[in-house]
Amino acid sequence: MLDVNKLKAAIVAKGLRQKDVAAALGITDRNFRYKLSKKKFYNTEIEVLIDVLNIESPMEIFFAKDVS
Repeated sequence: MLDVNKLKAAIVAKGLRQKDVAAALGITDRNFRYKLSKKKFYNTEIEVLIDVLNIESPMEIFFAKDVS
């Protein structure tokens, strides 16, 4: 399950806004927020997020076991 808080922290740490990340994914800001709320991204989108945000530990964010 996606850890939304860690993903948002990675976005902020990179100095980006959610709409910047949405643009990198080729989707609208609204669609990005929807995907965050549903905690669902396609594998190809996860790969882009890892590259754009320079995520070193993707398992902690995209495959978290228990997220509160």
